[in-house]
Amino acid sequence: MRNCVFLNGAQGALRMANGQRIENNVFVNHHDRTIAVSPGHSTEPVVVRGNTILFTWDNLFGQGNGRGGSGIVLEGRVRAVLDGNIVQFADNDAIRLGAEPGDVELVDNVFAQNLFSVVYRPITTTWLDDAMFAQLGDLGWRRCSGNRLLAPAIPLDAAWFDSYLGRTAFVPGKVVMDDWNRLRELMGQPLLASGARPPEGFARAFPMAAALAAWPRNADCKAGARPVPLPVAFTGIERAPVAHGYEDVAWEVAADAAAWARFAGKRVRLQVVVQRADNQWLMAGVAEATHAAWVVAGPKGIDSGGLPLRVYTLLGTGADRWMRQAAATEGPSTWWVAGVAGAQRQLLVEAVERVD
Repeated sequence: MRNCVFLNGAQGALRMANGQRIENNVFVNHHDRTIAVSPGHSTEPVVVRGNTILFTWDNLFGQGNGRGGSGIVLEGRVRAVLDGNIVQFADNDAIRLGAEPGDVELVDNVFAQNLFSVVYRPITTTWLDDAMFAQLGDLGWRRCSGNRLLAPAIPLDAAWFDSYLGRTAFVPGKVVMDDWNRLRELMGQPLLASGARPPEGFARAFPMAAALAAWPRNADCKAGARPVPLPVAFTGIERAPVAHGYEDVAWEVAADAAAWARFAGKRVRLQVVVQRADNQWLMAGVAEATHAAWVVAGPKGIDSGGLPLRVYTLLGTGADRWMRQAAATEGPSTWWVAGVAGAQRQLLVEAVERVD
């Protein structure tokens, strides 16, 4: 998974497994967890390299409670290489480590403004926050080097970030120990404060334009996703549309084998209802490798009378794409199909157009 932007996820962005690679992606504004890695069936490590992970939300931010608010989650039996990523603004943990540290390489990552910990290991209830960052290497990683606490200076949408600060930088208020608060203290009840501004706002949609520009401007920050040139060349076969004249044929003619045979080799057009894809290629010059086969009925569906007509579309053409859409359309749907009539009530389709 490379060079993508994942934005505004209601339940995380990616669920991956051992043996997969996640490189040079931007992840912004996801709930609960951003990247979650399960063991899967491979013994090869998952590689998470050069990604930027911003704003992972949880209801109880900054407390380390529950399972949410983690930028990267490594579940048990996961083997991983975490290399050159930025993890910033996680509500709780930059990395939630269910895997054995000895199965994980942690190299050249940057951490900033994660509200509970840089690494939390729930199995042993061990956590390391910014104040304890110097002890990061003591967890027993397979490899641990070059990791930093650093502000990467990623530009953010100002209005959106004000909303974020309204939740994380709220005013706690002042507690006055009046008679009522003394009584509440004796009863073991929480004290009441005045003048507070409570936390507000939760995971507002982050604007796409700002996400597309979310790479670090701090020259000291070498981690995180960066824009890269991705030249695109279309080298496939261009199938230019060709205009033909078609003779309209009623379904009653198409339903009659003898009447249809008189049109063999001619271009005709008729109204049909697409019933389903077929698995027989009986017309001369068509094959499964090059054509899709379909079964169509008259414009009244099964009430049209007669047996269905077998038609074919050349793979990759506009007619083929429209036929697939016609087959997937729910409810009554009538379509024009036009093409070259063949023997045994068959049609090589060149054009498809919706009637209704």
